[in-house]
Amino acid sequence: MQGRNTGQLSIIKVVNGQRKTLWSLSDEQGNDWNFGQVTVRQDDDYKIIIEGTVGSGTFSNIAVDDIHFGSATCDGKPNIAVPLPTFAPSTIQPTTANVVVPSGPANCDFEAGICSYTQDTTDDFDWKTTRGSTPSRNTGPSYDHTHGASGSGRYLYTEANDAASKDVARILSANVSPSSNGMCLNFWYHMHGSDIGTLNVYIQTGVNIGSPVWTRSGTQGDQWLTESIPVTTRNQYNVVFEAIRGSGSQADIALDDIIVESKPCSAVTPSPGTFPGQCDFEYGTAYCGYNQESQSDDFDWKLGSGGTSTINTGPSTDHTTGTNTGKYMFIASSEQSKGTRAWLYSHTFPASTSQCLEFYFHMYGNHVGYLNVYIMAAAGDVPVLPFMMNGKLSNPVFSMYGNLGNLWNAAAVSFTASSTFQVYFEAIVADGPKGDIAIDDVDIFQGTCSTQGECDFENYDLCTWVNSRSGDDFDWSLGNGGTVSSGTGPSVDHTKGTPQGIYLFIESSSPRKLDDSAQLYSQPFSPTSSSGRCLKFWYHMNGGNIGKLRVYQKLLPESINPQLIWEYGNDDGDQWLQGQVPIVSSFNYMIILEGLVGSGYLGDIALDDITFSDSACGSKYSKLRTIKVLQFIFLPSVI
Repeated sequence: MQGRNTGQLSIIKVVNGQRKTLWSLSDEQGNDWNFGQVTVRQDDDYKIIIEGTVGSGTFSNIAVDDIHFGSATCDGKPNIAVPLPTFAPSTIQPTTANVVVPSGPANCDFEAGICSYTQDTTDDFDWKTTRGSTPSRNTGPSYDHTHGASGSGRYLYTEANDAASKDVARILSANVSPSSNGMCLNFWYHMHGSDIGTLNVYIQTGVNIGSPVWTRSGTQGDQWLTESIPVTTRNQYNVVFEAIRGSGSQADIALDDIIVESKPCSAVTPSPGTFPGQCDFEYGTAYCGYNQESQSDDFDWKLGSGGTSTINTGPSTDHTTGTNTGKYMFIASSEQSKGTRAWLYSHTFPASTSQCLEFYFHMYGNHVGYLNVYIMAAAGDVPVLPFMMNGKLSNPVFSMYGNLGNLWNAAAVSFTASSTFQVYFEAIVADGPKGDIAIDDVDIFQGTCSTQGECDFENYDLCTWVNSRSGDDFDWSLGNGGTVSSGTGPSVDHTKGTPQGIYLFIESSSPRKLDDSAQLYSQPFSPTSSSGRCLKFWYHMNGGNIGKLRVYQKLLPESINPQLIWEYGNDDGDQWLQGQVPIVSSFNYMIILEGLVGSGYLGDIALDDITFSDSACGSKYSKLRTIKVLQFIFLPSVI
């Protein structure tokens, strides 16, 4: 969809003459082929119409290619082409109208000004009160929190058009006396816009402002969010809210309904099942019921899109849409010091004897630290942290360290939960600025996870495998029936044994040349047992110019070179044969499947039905001599 006058592309379902639009995308999408998909649910016969609508001028070409129907449901892609989700809005507690804010030196609903708060005279610009939307488009709230969508209420905000990048605005409460029972600062905030900067909260007990007790950076979605912060000082104090303007005009930050209570904060989590199990972060964390830990970690995860601010680290696109506008969650290591950690946690899920967590993660850069995942039990509505030592979480159900390359990797974790639980994602910073870590497309559901790395390609995707983004010459492709060239390649797949079944192959005809390489990467695997694992797969090598099929084991992190563990190259005719190879590793590793082009176009190589088993096996049909696999123990520096 290219051109400044581009119109609209729609996918329409027709049942008994009734039309329903399932997917629709408008305006220019750039000079690239983009991927789209949508689930079609229907009990009766139906038709699908692909409809292109002409735009406002001649620069409005729309094209489609490679249409495929699969038998499984799928997430709508890109996210903006499908209807908005209908699940609960994005707060820990539901947003309510007509909130009553009691009087107090730091309490305010901003309906009649800024109460006992004063503007800081040493900052760069001031907070304002308003009702309805802010003057800038695509940023700020549409209404206050106190009175909700009625639009009659007022709130406090910073107008980005009044300031320059990194300018600061602060307001200070009147003096607040401490309480022997403990105190809790509650407030609602709104941070919506592509250029959102930072909101900090301070508890100031002297002349100097001190360090923030709470901070948020980046857009948090177009929703009012709530936070509760324990106040532990025994001295008189002032509450200070500080907004730091972001890099552009879409950076309005708002506050409402500030209340300081003379009692400890109570932990509040949604009831199990309130939010969905899936989260792609396209609408931020709040739509999915995810929250930043504000008391026990050191900094926050950020909502990102496109590349991160530091070169040679972090993703360049999200995983959901594969575009630079899609969203993901990440940490920016250049802004933090070694050993600091950030926790992002889910809402509560009900107990289950069989549970699966699946997610995608990105760990690229020379200074990448740890990504850990923990399952946190919940006692009633009050979360109970997992076992901790020296203030740190322990016993992760998933842990990965170091540079895994510039690609999204898949993870699947099966576990049992005897009580309601939450999932914690922990990122720990290593020593250096090139250590950004990202996550996307989290799915938590009842049932067992499929075995990691296994794939029969029947859903017309690569499962958890990915084509290499660098270091090879072309990609593996999905196909069915015969390949483009006659006299080479399979006529049926292995899984179904039919022309409709799907397999993976390399096309060796022009422009490919001798020894061109296509590499397919698995997700990272955890260390094997002492007996190892067994990788099995079916391959097809038919044609007079067959090259080679190779299997490598890549020990992680990225700095360790892959080791060739299996190789075969022979014209075996139009038949599927099984290969297998033992995998033994005392630390994390990846598997790389490489196809090498032979001396001509009659050299298509195909793969199907990749499986792993936790048992020893010998190498099968490999033309390599027996390789002694040396076992190294990788001990990363302790953080």
